[in-house]
Amino acid sequence: MHVTAAYVKIETHAEYDTMDPVFNPSFTFMSDAYEDAALKQICSMNGVKRMEDLASNLADSYELIEDVVDYTDSDAYKSGELKDLNTKDTKITLELNQEPSVEGSLKTTCALSDALVLQYYEAPDATAAAFGNDLSDDQWKLLSQAKDTYIDVLCTAPLVATNLAHPLLEEIGSEMDAKDRVFTFLCGHDSNIASVLAALDAEEYELPGAIESATPIGAKLVFERRTNAKGEEFGRLRMLYQSVKQLREGTMLSGTEAPMSVDLSLNGLKKNGDGLYSYDELRTRVADAAAEYDELVREYGAAEIDQAA
Repeated sequence: MHVTAAYVKIETHAEYDTMDPVFNPSFTFMSDAYEDAALKQICSMNGVKRMEDLASNLADSYELIEDVVDYTDSDAYKSGELKDLNTKDTKITLELNQEPSVEGSLKTTCALSDALVLQYYEAPDATAAAFGNDLSDDQWKLLSQAKDTYIDVLCTAPLVATNLAHPLLEEIGSEMDAKDRVFTFLCGHDSNIASVLAALDAEEYELPGAIESATPIGAKLVFERRTNAKGEEFGRLRMLYQSVKQLREGTMLSGTEAPMSVDLSLNGLKKNGDGLYSYDELRTRVADAAAEYDELVREYGAAEIDQAA
């Protein structure tokens, strides 16, 4: 068999090993008024009045993580590098050109939760993955809750999501307008999916077969464009992801062994009988979400100018 070499032009938009601005979940606008409003909104969405209480519902998750990793028996804890886990010591920092950041026990438990979940996916022996603990599916979900809450707290408040998701929303909109495009693949992060869905005002959803609540490892947020015989265009939004079983068994996905798929819905948009949106309405929602950034800058930038005056 004769093989002809194919030369593919590689396009780059950032220096090697630096974050592409499209996928960098950092703040491109910041003011004192905006920061104050965003932090208040984060607290309100999580049903608390003080930032320190944002992880107050994670006591069971913290306790399970602590038990699984023998937290207080670790060298880092004994040396004082790690402190007692506390559900009321959360601190969030919002800075221009930086990702939102968390300090306190939530940051520590997120790192532990993330590592344990990945270990569960990779290790053939589930008990060994949990350091000798035989955890149920519900316990794995509880263990993942710390990481899930971390992403939710940092990325899904509307004021925050509008800011973080803006470059990616514009890129998605551009691709949706490309009529000759058959397939586009944009590879980002779980924080990108979380902020984009929040900016689009997506309804809450459940992911069967997953232990991560909203953005499982390797999840894909899919925008579909479909055309009927009349030339009318329709849109569909769904989440594709691998089940825990598929991840743990390293299942090769195919037409007969498909990934999990959950249709997503957007508040205020109506689907037809086939569960599809008008493509124009879906495109408008993406455009409106991107335009919210300009409104945010006008409102909170003006507030900053007024205070200075």
